[in-house]
Amino acid sequence: MDDPAALVLAPLESPKERIVHRSQIYTWGNNQLGQTGHTGACMQDPRAWKVQRSPKLMEQEHFKSDAAFVKIACGLQHTGALTRDGELFMWGSNDCGQLGDGTETDRRQPRRVKALQTEFVTSIACGHQSSAALARPRNKKGAPLKLWVWGQHQGSNFPRPFHGAFAADTPIAAVSLGAAHAAAVSAGGQLMTWGYNEVGQLGHGFSSEGLQPARLVRAFIQHTSDTPVRAKVKKIACGAYHTACVSDTGEVYTFGHGAMGQLGHRMLQGRDREVNPRRVVSLEGQHVRQIACGQAHTCAITSKGTLYMWGGHREGQLGLGRPTYMFPFIDRNESNDFFRRLPTVLLPRGAKMVVCGQTHTLACTLDGRLWGWGYNSCGQAATGKETHAWVPTPIDWCVGEIAGLAAGGGHSAVLTRACSLKDLCELRLAESLDLNTICRTKAVAAQMHADSLARYCELYRLKALGKYQDEEFDEDEERRRRPR
Repeated sequence: MDDPAALVLAPLESPKERIVHRSQIYTWGNNQLGQTGHTGACMQDPRAWKVQRSPKLMEQEHFKSDAAFVKIACGLQHTGALTRDGELFMWGSNDCGQLGDGTETDRRQPRRVKALQTEFVTSIACGHQSSAALARPRNKKGAPLKLWVWGQHQGSNFPRPFHGAFAADTPIAAVSLGAAHAAAVSAGGQLMTWGYNEVGQLGHGFSSEGLQPARLVRAFIQHTSDTPVRAKVKKIACGAYHTACVSDTGEVYTFGHGAMGQLGHRMLQGRDREVNPRRVVSLEGQHVRQIACGQAHTCAITSKGTLYMWGGHREGQLGLGRPTYMFPFIDRNESNDFFRRLPTVLLPRGAKMVVCGQTHTLACTLDGRLWGWGYNSCGQAATGKETHAWVPTPIDWCVGEIAGLAAGGGHSAVLTRACSLKDLCELRLAESLDLNTICRTKAVAAQMHADSLARYCELYRLKALGKYQDEEFDEDEERRRRPR
């Protein structure tokens, strides 16, 4: 949402990838438009499928029987999954054609994007109500990757090739989508943005009303008193109304809306915005390798595995605890206003990947643990409750090595995989659990250091005994709390 968090994904690196024997997708959260892909007994009990508060395995029957997933992405209310064969499946809301099937009909089950069947898709990104992919022709292995876009403000309900301000033969390395803007990075490190620009989220040096054509971003500000310079961009992330990018030297630049501190600058050059990419000087000396943006917050992981957070924290999306207890030695309002604008260390080491939803966050650590925090009215942080998760909370419902994360408006997704016989056995044992085998399986898991399976066994046991129960879903309360 890498949004939304729009999720930015790099192309597959097939030559040296480990062999994946099996992969699976867990989804949870708001399912009102089918974005989690769980249908359940929807005709008999509509309330049962609107919210899924715990991660649930997606049924393989929705996909090809031998589908091995490699990428996932979440938009505001839609989801995409990419297989190793370069096939793209999408489901959820389709009011603006973001599913790429040429209609505006919502889909509760995954459907292959047939318009891309002649292309080998390597990356997928989802914005609020739009989608994008990087792909090459199936019959031209090694051909440069081209950009395809569809959905709101992208000119088509079907995927269409788009080169914008780039030359038609320019290979694309990354793409990200926000609420109403988009950004793409060429293989040579040039940054191109297009869409709405009312708060400078395109980084063109000005803000303007209406849909803007694609332009190259050429002016990057190192210090406010310096002349703008050029920068070679490696990674890009679009929030709802702001944008962040990482240069080839690991420096972070941000631009767009910054009233909630999501740009990481103590003071803004505009009243509530930056119209040019401006370096986050608080991260000087840190080499950032991953960046993610939500509606009003931003996250970054350094090469040393340090996780930094900054921006809005009204719903706990920074994971820093309740705002009233963050800095008791400073006036409450001044404390919140000052510190939310500066990158703050949430995890000193061990962070592997992070994604931002609209107002929640998911992260995975090097020890294989999955964590969620932030707004949780639909269970998107997977605490089993509907209250905010003010600090990182472990999510132990997913078995297997975590290979991908995605977070949307009110739903989340995790991709796990089995790359060894041990991993494969874990997945099979998790599928066959019942009350008669759970104690033995948990003991074997502990003995074999299969930590994720052992934690899953314990949660399964508690839920089977009625000691772990998701709170009842109150439709009126959920509607009142839902972010607008």
